Amino acid sequence: MITLSETQLAVLNAITYEGGPHYWEGYNYLLSIIESDSAYDDFEYWLGKAAEINANSFSSEANAFIRGVTRAGLLYDFNWSRGRRHSGRWRRQRHCLWRRQ
Repeated sequence: MITLSETQLAVLNAITYEGGPHYWEGYNYLLSIIESDSAYDDFEYWLGKAAEINANSFSSEANAFIRGVTRAGLLYDFNWSRGRRHSGRWRRQRHCLWRRQ
């Protein structure tokens, strides 16, 4: 867990426009805070990949993987449910729960 000072939190909110569309810049800011502390090595990796994915970096293998899996998953779900009406009960498909109406 990272504890941020009031100043760091204000900077993070400004960078991300209060949690708006610039998450990747916020991840990079957090990364800059913890990068010199070896206790956060695993979290550094996660923040770096999260920044690449949310920035939609075309040179990132992580981004390409996530975009490909998401696209395939959405297509699978669309083809599976197209033309069918469900009763509104909770249904399970693979690892996702959702409600159909």
